[in-house]
Amino acid sequence: MMKKLDKKLFFSMTKDFLDIYIPQDSDSEKTVKTYRDGLTVFRRYILEEKNLSINEFTFEKYTFDFVLEYRNWLLDKQHRVKKHGK
Repeated sequence: MMKKLDKKLFFSMTKDFLDIYIPQDSDSEKTVKTYRDGLTVFRRYILEEKNLSINEFTFEKYTFDFVLEYRNWLLDKQHRVKKHGK
């Protein structure tokens, strides 16, 4: 199954995820909005921080190291916001 996903565009599947899968588990529009907002931040990270094209971002590129770098970027970004907010 994973080999089939490797070549698929990551963001080609997010619409189904937000419009079909999530509503099956939750009636809350807030849940869908939260996921949509999270994916928007992730998309900005890919475009602006990694300089990658959304049209070329496949599951193959969605590695553990990539996710770890994104997590660290989020933590660093939040840390900087807290420092400036003092």
